[in-house]
Amino acid sequence: MFSRLIVRYASNKRFSLPAVNFKYAEREAEKAEERHLPPMYPIEEDRQEMREVKSRFKNRRKIDGGILKEGTSNILGSQNLKGEKSDRSKSKKNVQLEGKYKSFNASGKGKAVIGFEPVGEVLFGIHPVYHALQARRRDFHHLYFKAGLEQKNDKIQEILKLADEYHVQVEAVNLSKLKKIIGEDRVHQGICCDVSPLSFEKLEIDLFNKNVNEGHEKKDREESYQLWLYMDRIQDPMNFGAILRSAYFMGVDKVITSKENSCRLTGIVSKASAGVSEMLPVYQAEDLKGVLQELNNQEWDLVCAAPENASSVPLASYMPTGNTVVAVGNEGFGISPELRDLFKTTIAIQPGRTLMTGIDSLNVSVATAVILHNITSKLYATKTKSYVTR
Repeated sequence: MFSRLIVRYASNKRFSLPAVNFKYAEREAEKAEERHLPPMYPIEEDRQEMREVKSRFKNRRKIDGGILKEGTSNILGSQNLKGEKSDRSKSKKNVQLEGKYKSFNASGKGKAVIGFEPVGEVLFGIHPVYHALQARRRDFHHLYFKAGLEQKNDKIQEILKLADEYHVQVEAVNLSKLKKIIGEDRVHQGICCDVSPLSFEKLEIDLFNKNVNEGHEKKDREESYQLWLYMDRIQDPMNFGAILRSAYFMGVDKVITSKENSCRLTGIVSKASAGVSEMLPVYQAEDLKGVLQELNNQEWDLVCAAPENASSVPLASYMPTGNTVVAVGNEGFGISPELRDLFKTTIAIQPGRTLMTGIDSLNVSVATAVILHNITSKLYATKTKSYVTR
């Protein structure tokens, strides 16, 4: 009854209902449903064939390590059944990259790989390479330099002449390959070397030749005090190298370092020292405590550096009296407790202002340079001499 009233009311055109195309609506619903379904093939045999092709393709990738051999047809084209891109282009790219850099091992047995594998360790920078060639304390496996740099830099020409004289294998490379050998963050100055590691010298406790006729030695030997530097557990290679450079400049006679927890003589140390580590021997002692005790018996001045405290002597007022050993300690912990009691005097650098907590000391390499300059100036000014066999 109610529906009839509605139809009669509508027939009077008070309002009109839109016409409905049921066939169009049915087709749209089918299309929406098809969009959520996986791809369909018209014949079941075709569907089965594609499954077999996909299985053969996966097996072949496992056998060939993911690289298609010549003659293998790419039946799936640029896309597989899941719509993912084929690995064919990636495989070709990997093959090209594998031959981009060669292994520079002297043996030549290694396969071509991406990157660089040194026989020993990498020494970089003009001065480290130059002084290493002069000192001949290392074995040279290979020398690399930036192509064309020899025409602009006279020092590079000298290095190449030395390398030719010592029959070192030399290769000119582009900048990208040089960075690959050395590393992106190294200041290499366009040259590097694959060299053997540099070892420490052994320090003997027998410091003096007591069989020498001292009267005869006075006539032939330059008279001077000895100044030795001991580095206790210095671990930062930049600090280690900077200290060696200062010690060489200030005329230190012998540099000693702890045998444990100490930095090695690496390429970074050589670069930080401007090549000084290639020329200046660095010693280690099996029994350092025994060495210091022997020096104490020989009436050497044993001095250690430490932050300013009640028992320390200001560096400005300290006066050396003879042969001297200066000790500087670890960047964070200072001198080892077991060695601290062997040093007669503790010196401290006085600051020029009131210091804030956390920045109340100098970097160990800077502090060492200040101490060595102060002591060598005072030793040079004194006229008293001692006769020590170097």
